[in-house]
Amino acid sequence: SEAEALGRSDFEFFPREQAEAFYADDMQVLTTGVPVLNREERITRADGSHGWLLTSKVPLRDVSGRIVGLAGIGLDITERKLADEKLRAFAAQLERSNRELQDFAYVASHDLQEPLRKIIVFSERLCERYADSLPAEARDYLQRVRRAAQRMQTLINDLLAFSRVTTRARDFEPVNLTQVVRDVLADLEARIEQTGATVTVE
Repeated sequence: SEAEALGRSDFEFFPREQAEAFYADDMQVLTTGVPVLNREERITRADGSHGWLLTSKVPLRDVSGRIVGLAGIGLDITERKLADEKLRAFAAQLERSNRELQDFAYVASHDLQEPLRKIIVFSERLCERYADSLPAEARDYLQRVRRAAQRMQTLINDLLAFSRVTTRARDFEPVNLTQVVRDVLADLEARIEQTGATVTVE
């Protein structure tokens, strides 16, 4: 308050080392006339707690232009600075999580690809070697198995590409939504049969 501030100096509000810095700052403005504008500075209060001030100091001049004093404004921005620190910490944590997710996607895609390759290879061998002895229904099932495995390979590669979006940006491009719908219906073919669902595409 005004009553608390009048007639008192920085040395009665702050630790000596900090008060000396503030006093030197004031004298710099008074002697050079160069203002201090919106400077962020860390402070230690009289009770020992720490905080942040947004400080501005400008010289006051009389009618002849002579410097006769200064006006100083210190805005307490401690809460904002704490929020900024939390935001930076969260951003760093998010970046770590993204890296871990990318690493996981890479490892998972590599490990999942190998059994899929075997499914595709052996289903192809069955079709080639026993095509004549297999009933049509069995050949159809094998073709479905192979297509499903190939589709799974595509999904795994897409997942890996998606995990790299932040580090290896790709340009947007037109997508054939009819093909997307066909692929989705193929993925859900067994589920649709089991539930007796009807899918309508406009």
